[in-house]
Parts: sequence; structure tokens; C-alpha cells
Amino acid sequence: MLRRQMLRVAPVALVAAAGPALAQPRPPRAEELRARAQAAAEEHRARMAARRQQLVAFRDHLRGLLDNLPMLERARGFRELEYRNRGLTGLAALPPQGGIIPASLRTLPPALGKPAKLAAEATAPPAASGLKIAPEAKDLIIEFEVSSPSIYTQRHQSPTWPGGNSGVTIGVGYDLGWSSAAAFTKAWSGILAETQTGVLAPVCQKKADEAHSQVGQPAIKAVRVTWDQASAQFDRHLPQFIGETAGAFANCDGLSAESLGALVSLVYNRGSDHSNTPRRVEMFNIATLMAAKNYAAVPAQIRAMKRLWQDVQGAEGLIERRELEAKLFEAGLD
Repeated sequence: MLRRQMLRVAPVALVAAAGPALAQPRPPRAEELRARAQAAAEEHRARMAARRQQLVAFRDHLRGLLDNLPMLERARGFRELEYRNRGLTGLAALPPQGGIIPASLRTLPPALGKPAKLAAEATAPPAASGLKIAPEAKDLIIEFEVSSPSIYTQRHQSPTWPGGNSGVTIGVGYDLGWSSAAAFTKAWSGILAETQTGVLAPVCQKKADEAHSQVGQPAIKAVRVTWDQASAQFDRHLPQFIGETAGAFANCDGLSAESLGALVSLVYNRGSDHSNTPRRVEMFNIATLMAAKNYAAVPAQIRAMKRLWQDVQGAEGLIERRELEAKLFEAGLD
């Protein structure tokens, strides 16, 4: 009997002798749990309020640029795109025409990573993505491509040549100079009549002065693309541009709709080539940062791209676009 009592008492005595090290932690009291929940809720509200303030500032900045339509129109002429129907092609390594390259690249920033591919080179059209971008991102792209639906109706229903290294352009910045005839016809099937695509197909892959000489041809000038048609084509193919962005930069599914939209705007304008070359080093750095999920450092790389156009006449709108893309990315950060 005495032995059994000692065995029952021994574990309790051992725990007592061990002191606090083996003592069970006290569960939090109800008031502590409520305080933690309240603190978390307040922190969340503060983050959401800060994001709303950033988006308000972004929208104000974007709307303010509409007061300078000539600047927006000039910004349309600066493009650095790959052939949309082939994916990455290395074309960015070729010197763009139209005076886009400044005289000096003296402010070239260093690459953040080793010169290795961070995304597989595409050999087929980018797959459409189901990821969504924020309405502010769509507004950003539309404003810098056609200013607004009303300005589009006034100025851009007929094919235009924005200048620089662009091709003949229709719709919301659809540049025929950077598309094959087959890709263009497919992209606009059911939106433009076959007679219209037949007229425009011969100017595909013609850029710069060659495109400029074509846009004034009577048959080209006679084509009309309404805003409804332009908007329908933009909405139809936006998932492909999102897919191109996600194919170039890892972990896009970890971004907010605002931050992803900022990258899509960037790719819409510059293409997705992220080779470690003097002209594309910031794109390479963004790919490096995205692979490491270092999202907070991406806006600085978008702003660093401004070096490319600082000394280029007529490029002030493009510098504004990079700033707005950086601001929109920041607004989407947690």
C-alpha cells in the first residue's frame, strides 16, 4: 500500500521540484484575447486606410495628367515590345530606332543577381492568366495609350503612328509593328471585319519610318475602330498580357491586384524581356526580386528605369508612367 502511494505522489513531487521549466503555460484570459483581436483589427484598419490614401493620391496624379494631352500623346511613341505572338525574342538587345536611347547610360545601376535566366524563354504565345488587376491599373494603361475614351473617339479611331519605334497602332495601343499578320488577325477576329484586317495586315512588323510612311495611305486612313471595338479587344486580350507578365516574373500570384497591375502596365509598354543587359537591367532586377519575394524593393527598380529617358526629348510622359507604376505597386503592398 505504501509503495503504491509513493508511486502516485512521485510524479507530482518531480514536477514541483523541476520548477517553472516544466510548468504548463497559463492559457490567455478572455480579456487578453479580446485585446489582441482589437489590436489586430486596428492594425488592419490602419493598413487599409493607408492603402486608400495611396490610391487616392494615385488617381489624383493620373487625372491631373489629362490636363497635358500633348505630353500623353508623345508618350505613346516610346515602345520596347517583343513580338506578341512569339514571346521573348531578344529584340531588346537591338538598338531601337527613333532616338529613344539617350547619349549616355552613365547612371546604369548594378544587376542584383547573376546573369542567369529566372523564367523560361517563351517559344509560344503567353498563356492567358486568370489573375486579375485593379481597375486603377486598367485606367493607367488606357490613359497612357489613348488618354480617355472621349479623346480616343476624337483622335484615334483611325490608325495612327505614335512615333519613335512604333508601328501603325490601333485600339488601346495595339501596335501592328510588333505583331505578325497572323497574330493580329486572330487578336481582332470577330471585332474587326475581315476587309479591315485585310487592309491592315500588310503593315504588320513595319516600324519607325517605314510605319510612318504607311499610316497616311488612303486605305489605311479609311479604317475605323470604334471605342467599343477597341475596348472589347483590350478586355479580351488583357488576360494574355497578364499571362506574359506572370511568365516573366515569378510569384505574381502573391501580389495584390494593384501591384500586379503595375507590372502589367510596365510589360504592356516595355515588353517582358528581362535580360541582364544595359537597357534591361532593371527588368532583370525585378525578376530577381520577384523570385525572392522581395516585393517591397520592386518600386525602386521601376523608378530607376527613368534614367533611360531623362535626356530624351518628348519622353516626360514616359517618366510619369514609370512613377505612377511605382506608386500603384506601392499602394498594393501590405
